[in-house]
Amino acid sequence: MDRRAWIEVDMMRLKENIQLILKINDNFKLYGVVKANGYGHGVLEIARAITEYGVDTLAVESIEEGLFLRKYLSVPILVLGYTSENKFKIAAENDLTLSVCDYFDYEGSLKVEVQVDTGMNRLGLKTKEEVEKYLKFLQAKKVTVEGIFSHLAVANSDYYRFQLKNFLYLTQNLTEIDNLHLNNSLALKSARTEFKNARIGLLMYGIDGEDFKQIISIYSQVTAVKYLKKGEYVGYNNTLVKEAMYLAIVSVGYADGFNKRLEQSAVIINQKTYQIFNSICMDQMMVKVDQTVKKGDLVTLVNDQLTILRRAKECQMIPYEFLCNLSDRLDIIYRYKEKKVVHNYRFNQIY
Repeated sequence: MDRRAWIEVDMMRLKENIQLILKINDNFKLYGVVKANGYGHGVLEIARAITEYGVDTLAVESIEEGLFLRKYLSVPILVLGYTSENKFKIAAENDLTLSVCDYFDYEGSLKVEVQVDTGMNRLGLKTKEEVEKYLKFLQAKKVTVEGIFSHLAVANSDYYRFQLKNFLYLTQNLTEIDNLHLNNSLALKSARTEFKNARIGLLMYGIDGEDFKQIISIYSQVTAVKYLKKGEYVGYNNTLVKEAMYLAIVSVGYADGFNKRLEQSAVIINQKTYQIFNSICMDQMMVKVDQTVKKGDLVTLVNDQLTILRRAKECQMIPYEFLCNLSDRLDIIYRYKEKKVVHNYRFNQIY
């Protein structure tokens, strides 16, 4: 193994997950959310693949994320986050659609989607009067309004029904705009099909869905094995060795996204589970093993057993947060049916 630690992404599972979503409603227009480096899965290869697998539009957070993808792809791209007015011109020049809810002075061509606030109290217009007034403003500006959307706070409770009712009210009688999207992965998981369009994130990546398969695995390797006597110490925090033991040094740490809250958790080596020995450093961790473990052995950090949901819970995080904390210094190996592609996003390498 020539890598210290790496991510693997199963692209066939990604395809299957999208096909499952399309079975909910085969008329869906899907927005594939690839912000934050594709939820840690690597944005470029994921974006390329999902637009072949049935996703219509890519959704990113910032204009910078959109401009990066535009260098490689010609598909529609929606910028979900706030964009300052001084960047409107470059958005138009690069055919990016912006999320808007503020008044602006910019004059020129522009594609937008209007964001409304149905109860999350972040960005967006809150009243029907505000929506109607703003649409008239956009019409006077002669910009192209491609849709209206809102964000859900929850998707399986009475508050979802409150937000749905609010969204339907805010968009009522707007017959000139037929692209409305409120539903996200959690809503789709609950079989919500009130709209023909939806934004997909976690389900696409196979996180937190019964029929959806996690597409990400993470691996490292054993770089050394030591025999320690009772009374010795391990790591920066001087963890006491209370009885003689074998210790494996594994080349992954909190700079890679495996933070110190995982010090009481486990990894898999040679199909056997071993406990991390209370020491995760920036670039390495120590694992209590036995004499069967050797230098060069594969270490499994995340797979179908050590899931993202489990790792996030161990870190007292939500899955989004754990995924977004994965370092872009890790190589990502994308495994297709008949080929593999390797990206390193920090060093901008494809090989």
